Amino acid sequence: MKENYTQLYLNEQVATAVGNYAFEHSTKLPKHITDIHAWGVANHEKSNYMISPLQAEFLVWMAKAVGAKRSKLHQSAL
Repeated sequence: MKENYTQLYLNEQVATAVGNYAFEHSTKLPKHITDIHAWGVANHEKSNYMISPLQAEFLVWMAKAVGAKRSKLHQSAL
């Protein structure tokens, strides 16, 4: 999924409008992340495996909502 389209609505025009509205009114991703995403879409042969920027914004929101922190475990401890 590379675009902000969701299949929650029967009408594609409404679904695209809702996706674009949500993307425009969400917390923005850092520029270096959006640049990497744009490069991947343009150059990677399997770019359809990438998540959309809207999905990435949701994951950032979810991590903040649950208070996620970086793990302090090291590979050797596993």
